[in-house]
Amino acid sequence: MFLHNPLIWYYGQVTSCLDVGANLAATGRLEPWDSVLCQSQTQGRGQMRRTWISPPGNLYACLRLPYVEPFTQDCAAIAVGALLVTGLRDLGLEILLKWPNDLVVSSSEGVAKVGGILIEERRGSILAGIGVNYVASPPSESLRKYAQLPAKALCDLDLALVRQNTSASLWLNLVRVVISTYKDGQAFKNLWPQWFTRYVIWRGREVEIVEHGVPLQGIFHGIGPKGGALLCTAQGSVVEVTGGSLQLARCASC
Repeated sequence: MFLHNPLIWYYGQVTSCLDVGANLAATGRLEPWDSVLCQSQTQGRGQMRRTWISPPGNLYACLRLPYVEPFTQDCAAIAVGALLVTGLRDLGLEILLKWPNDLVVSSSEGVAKVGGILIEERRGSILAGIGVNYVASPPSESLRKYAQLPAKALCDLDLALVRQNTSASLWLNLVRVVISTYKDGQAFKNLWPQWFTRYVIWRGREVEIVEHGVPLQGIFHGIGPKGGALLCTAQGSVVEVTGGSLQLARCASC
């Protein structure tokens, strides 16, 4: 599969990387695997149109994806997560995943969120918005009321790789590694659920997924072929839940 050398557009302050990426793609200037990187966003957004606080120094990127499976499916954010976490770990960052679209770290203080992924389709272009708390994380009082994890910045981890790079130089390296990791689209299409499951948190734990206000509890087994969370229920059946909010069951977090 032919992959050109990726072009990275670098901006200062913008409304959002996704908005800039959509405009560039619409005018033929953003090819698949090209990306947009900006210093800060005034209207950054996450899932459910929530505000993504975007101070300078963190990583805000928009990556255009090829219009192929699994990126054309509802599991696109989960597939991108599998690709990103594999690339980040190849660079030396021990990042993990929280289903469906969060980048997290685990330390002696517990699990914390350091980033997230948002997929948007604009006029035939599939764009992945990627935000990583590099030098700063939002204060706890700014997080939504029922946020499952606290926020942390990579700089809080005191890692040599983070100290020696800016968010921009990390992205330059990450794009290269991600494309190298993707290599064969057909192979990635078959393997990404295994990659996600390998690095997902809470596998083997009792969890609860709330979708449309209805909770479902079970043992979290990993990711299914549709990108859903596989739960073994109390009745012994395994179900694949494709949407909702994942959290540890109350008894499991005591």
